[in-house]
Amino acid sequence: MLPEEELSVDTLLSSNALFLIYNLGNFFAFIAFWPRDILQLRWFMACSMGLLSVYFFALPGGPILNALFWMVPTFIINVVMIMQHHRERRDHGIADDVRPLYEKIAVLTPAQFRKLIAIASRTSGQGAKILTEGKPSGQLHFLLSGQAKLEKGSKAHKIESGTFLGEVSFINQTVASGTVVLADASECLSWDSRVLADLMKRDMAIDIAMRGIFNRDLAAKVANSVPLQHPAS
Repeated sequence: MLPEEELSVDTLLSSNALFLIYNLGNFFAFIAFWPRDILQLRWFMACSMGLLSVYFFALPGGPILNALFWMVPTFIINVVMIMQHHRERRDHGIADDVRPLYEKIAVLTPAQFRKLIAIASRTSGQGAKILTEGKPSGQLHFLLSGQAKLEKGSKAHKIESGTFLGEVSFINQTVASGTVVLADASECLSWDSRVLADLMKRDMAIDIAMRGIFNRDLAAKVANSVPLQHPAS
């Protein structure tokens, strides 16, 4: 093959590769704003800026410094923010017994979760009544382990661990809609309603996370509520 032909083939391959890099970079930028998750957006933008930076650096007659002046810093910023997000998501310092709640909420960073746990107290079982039907509770509870019994009217329901208790009363600032008694060997986290409400006002991420988990928890309760027994009169 003649040198001119070799150069022509190399040029063609380089041109096709740059064409692919350029269009793939723009494709990532195009779809970056579709996800609602900010982390996904940052991943797409980092990919887009990285590919376009390669394109404008390797372009014949390049590098095109005017384009690279903005693209390279944008790529670096997104990579740094992605790394920071994953660093914040490391669950260092999360105790094993509260890990089910941490995983249930999911969207909070360990630092935000620790704020939530710091204002909670613990209530043990042995027949402890944590909610009384028709009376203000003043507390929100999360059943960490064991079981509890919900008595509402003439019906009783078994509640498994991993469930919030008293969230309707907390959200609506009303009296408890049922009586909840902890079984033996059970334990729950308890928050003073006013203290928790104040924390949620001060930290928007905690507010959004808690309201979201309340909605999911209530939906699950409605779907899975099956009467255990009718208490004897």
